[in-house]
Amino acid sequence: MSGRTVWFALALVVQGALLAAVPWDREADESSAQTIWLKAKAGGDRHRDVLRGEYINLTYDISDPAKFAEVKPAIGAELRRGETAYAVLQEMQPGLWTGLRIERELPSDLPDGQAAIKGEWSDRGEQIKAYLHREADGTWAADSIITGEMDGSFDHDRGRDKALASAWVSRQAISYRDIASYFVPQSERRRTEEDLLAHPDEVVVQVRVGEGGSASLLQMRIQDRVYDF
Repeated sequence: MSGRTVWFALALVVQGALLAAVPWDREADESSAQTIWLKAKAGGDRHRDVLRGEYINLTYDISDPAKFAEVKPAIGAELRRGETAYAVLQEMQPGLWTGLRIERELPSDLPDGQAAIKGEWSDRGEQIKAYLHREADGTWAADSIITGEMDGSFDHDRGRDKALASAWVSRQAISYRDIASYFVPQSERRRTEEDLLAHPDEVVVQVRVGEGGSASLLQMRIQDRVYDF
């Protein structure tokens, strides 16, 4: 057998081994992954990706460090914008996972019933709006205050004794890029929009958490209706 034939045969063997390893790695990833449900909120604005189509932005309760059960006040001083942070989660309600604590490094040997998702520390600007009215003594008082996006009904019946005030504040948050967007299938677009308008506080998403804190979207559920990703 010539040298050229030997090298050709070895190349085929190596290529076959690489191809065979792909499904093996996929099965290993599947077996080590956890599937969890997270409370989410969908933004009112719609966005469009040239390749993948229309999508909505998703934010989570676990995006707010103050909502974690074991809050570490010093974590905000340790982390800088853009640095990696790991959210350790626990199933504190049946079928729903919430934030337990925030770590700078990926935790090892987490007990059953806990998972860690990789995120990015950020400082978000958030708009606060207040609907005001003038008191009899000339001072102003707030009727209602909202944060984030404002629907049309909030800015109503403004007159001489009513006003709308707004301000921007900075707050710390954790962003999760891989699960931050839900691409809406064309066939489901209208129904999705109707569900989000009717049930804005009843959105949960199913997430697959893999090794290293990776996360991917599987489903979104709005009240009783399920949308596959």
